[in-house]
Amino acid sequence: MKTELRTQNSEFRITLAGFAFLFAALVFANACPKNVTAPHPGAVSAFDSQAYDALLIAQEVIIQAKASFAVGGLPAGSKPVLNRAIESYNVARASWLTYRSVAQAGQDPQVAATKLTAALTELTAAVAAIPKLEGRTP
Repeated sequence: MKTELRTQNSEFRITLAGFAFLFAALVFANACPKNVTAPHPGAVSAFDSQAYDALLIAQEVIIQAKASFAVGGLPAGSKPVLNRAIESYNVARASWLTYRSVAQAGQDPQVAATKLTAALTELTAAVAAIPKLEGRTP
C-alpha cells in the first residue's frame, strides 16, 4: 500500500479508501470472538490490542486526509468531515486510555469497554466518511 500523496493521481484515493476499509473491518472484527488474534506486547487484552490497531489506522487516515486537504486534494467543504473524524479519534483514544487504566488497576473493565466500543463505532463512521469526500466508498 503506497503512502505517498499524489492529489492528482488515483493512488492516494485508493490508499485513503483502503485505509478506511481496513479500519472499518478491524473495528467490526472486534465483535467476533473467532477473529481474536494474539495481543500486542503490553496489551491488557485482545480487545485492547484491537482497539489500539483501530486507533493507529484511523490516525493514519486522518493524517493523510489532512495532508490532502492542505494541498487542495479534497473539496473546500471537507473541513467539517475532517473535524468530526479528529474529534471522534480524540474521544476514542481517551476511552481507550480509560479502558487500559481500569483494566490495569484490576477493576472490572466492562463499563469502560462498552464506552470504548461506542467510541470506536463513532470513529468508524467518521473515518468512513472521509473517502466519500472524493466520491469514493471505503
